[in-house]
Amino acid sequence: MFDMRKKTTLFIFFVLLCFSSLIIKAQDETNAKVFDPIIDDISKYIPPLDALIDSAIANSPYLKFRDAEVVVNHYKYLIEKNQYLRNIGIDMYGRYGRLDYWSLVQSGVALPSEGNITRDEWIYSIGAYMKMPLFDILKRKTTMNLAKKEVEQALNHRNELIHEIRKEVITQYNDLLMRQRLLKIANDSQLTYEIQVKMAEQQFKNGQLPLGELARVMDFYSSAKSEYEQQRTAFITSYSLLEILTGVEFNLINQLQ
Repeated sequence: MFDMRKKTTLFIFFVLLCFSSLIIKAQDETNAKVFDPIIDDISKYIPPLDALIDSAIANSPYLKFRDAEVVVNHYKYLIEKNQYLRNIGIDMYGRYGRLDYWSLVQSGVALPSEGNITRDEWIYSIGAYMKMPLFDILKRKTTMNLAKKEVEQALNHRNELIHEIRKEVITQYNDLLMRQRLLKIANDSQLTYEIQVKMAEQQFKNGQLPLGELARVMDFYSSAKSEYEQQRTAFITSYSLLEILTGVEFNLINQLQ
């Protein structure tokens, strides 16, 4: 009996625990701030401009290409700088084997006689050399200056690209803010004409508004809806382009989509 009550208590506790977890999760999802581009200011939901610029510089594939170009030209410069070393070297020679010598042998008499001597031994030689063609001497300064200028050129290209990235991010960032303002204006205009259409339809039913005036109001409403769709598309495009340019996903829940 006691075991049965214990099992029942544990089962109830487990059910309550699962139910509490579901409630907490639902509350978290409800409390999560959903970005609404018609109401919220997008500049408060994305990283600041300086952070976006730094991210764009860090993630730019073109800048990585320029960085590699700088490294390549630097190594070329080092190669040219140390090119003279190929004209300086050490010669070493060694051989072991049986050698025959002809020599004069002193035999105790007044005149020495020739003798043949054979023995195994090492023969080696070592020496240093330096050769510098006159043409290499004359062109070395020019070659070094050229290699140095290639490094400077690669660095200038890199700095120029960073400058262009900064300009692009600033332009795209401000474009996104402008697109949101235009979207809000288009949305307000659409809502205004929607109310006017409803009022005009009611007046037309009551015989207080001619058909031509109703058609004119509905035409204005159609233009407002078209403008809203254009601004909506332009805002989403600008939003996506800024993500691609900076390499950062803003992860905003966009109600427009």
